[in-house]
Amino acid sequence: MAIVVADTSPLQYLFQVGLLHLLQDLFESVLVPDAVRDELQVGRSLGYDVPDLTEFPWIAGRPTRETPAANQFDLGAGERAVFALAMELSDALVVLDDAAARAAAEHLGLTTTGTLGILLLAKERHLIAAVVPVIAKLEARGFRITEPVRRRVTELAGE
Repeated sequence: MAIVVADTSPLQYLFQVGLLHLLQDLFESVLVPDAVRDELQVGRSLGYDVPDLTEFPWIAGRPTRETPAANQFDLGAGERAVFALAMELSDALVVLDDAAARAAAEHLGLTTTGTLGILLLAKERHLIAAVVPVIAKLEARGFRITEPVRRRVTELAGE
């Protein structure tokens, strides 16, 4: 898929481990709804280590309209905006980490991946040498991963 619509968490974590550029390397277009941009700005104003999207001209901000389909789920404004934008586009990949949001996206028929999926794709395309050390860095930043998911990702990465 050439277009990704990214939620706050993957942008934050990829930025914090110095790998935000993977989105640019892997995809033709990286779109971020205004609500996600706003969440990142609030985080930065509170002192969190999150990207300033104005420093990444290859990430395009997009306004969205609320949709009943996206609003039926008890999720954050950023996640609902990601869904709304992805539903406007054809064949967009939704990048988000929250399990409830991923389940909701599947309910809407959206194709999803998360931070770990981006890392696996990057390794497959030889953009990173290994996934396991990056997972350790992510966890040091507060990224949560269950043991079964860790085993599966490690297996898929061949590490």
